Amino acid sequence: MSSEDGPVQQRWDYAPPPVLVPRPAADLLGPLTGRRIILRSPNGLYWLSGLRIVTEAHPRRARRGHSPAEPAVGVLAEPDYYRQRREREDGDACTVLVPFEAPLSQVWVEEPVDSAGLPAPAPDQHDIPPKWRSPAVVDDPARPPVRWPLRVAALQRMTGARVLAITPDGARLDLRAIGEPRRCESPPDMLNDSRGFDSLGEPITITMVSLCTEDAYFRWAQTGVGPREIWDVDTTLVWAV
Repeated sequence: MSSEDGPVQQRWDYAPPPVLVPRPAADLLGPLTGRRIILRSPNGLYWLSGLRIVTEAHPRRARRGHSPAEPAVGVLAEPDYYRQRREREDGDACTVLVPFEAPLSQVWVEEPVDSAGLPAPAPDQHDIPPKWRSPAVVDDPARPPVRWPLRVAALQRMTGARVLAITPDGARLDLRAIGEPRRCESPPDMLNDSRGFDSLGEPITITMVSLCTEDAYFRWAQTGVGPREIWDVDTTLVWAV
């Protein structure tokens, strides 16, 4: 689509959120440390999420009675990952957190991907009444689960939810909700889609939710020190992942 003035640019606040697609860690180039992952069980049927890589790939320690070990990465649960990082940055490393070794073949790294061209998030559920259908249903439990963003309106509760926010610079993924959505007046210079430019200079009521970074969220949970920065964001720009 174009106009006499050149191509029409899509508004940043209309941009669709990315879908988080798992990729085999062994296939990725570049550093792995710090990446969010899901871990496949040895039988390939179950998945563990909420993990971060804390070491690069290395030879796995051989175990008695086992064949030569494949490469592995060190892994920590996300709260421990952020705790370790925070203590290193603060120069107060008083806690010993020992990562466990995860075979590289069982590690899948979450990567944000444009949703265009991806398959539908759920298989056919025509035999289930619409109100009971779920986007979380998968065709094959052995395939790594894709995280499809959900609109705030689809959630029963928000506090503590892992979310992404659409910003002028793209999607920001390292966020947590620290409250429930609420109705409040927006700044008078915010453009409202339903009222157009006639609304400029007048306060309008929108639905907002408070967000902070995951680092600040886990710091709060572990030390009792609340977030230094909190953002109140229009829920139309927030998606749960």
